[in-house]
Amino acid sequence: MSRIDETPAGILLAYFTALGSIAADGDGKNSPYTKAQVKAMNQPGRQVEIVFKEAAKSVKNETKGQQIPWVSSSITGDFYFRDKLATPIKK
Repeated sequence: MSRIDETPAGILLAYFTALGSIAADGDGKNSPYTKAQVKAMNQPGRQVEIVFKEAAKSVKNETKGQQIPWVSSSITGDFYFRDKLATPIKK
């Protein structure tokens, strides 16, 4: 596996929590991170950086600051999980 400083351009690395920390499992079906990430990814028209920031904020709030996700990105273009015209997925 490559070190972070050897990772090629155009990559986004996302960690459930800061390096050296432990991620919470949560009480439900998914961890706080997975739950927040799925919710943020489902919102149409949000760039990837915004999706990860929203998820991180949600995880930090839910875990009362005990878990803070970490992201490193070398993406130079725009990327969307769902475009602006997409209808949100209903559960």
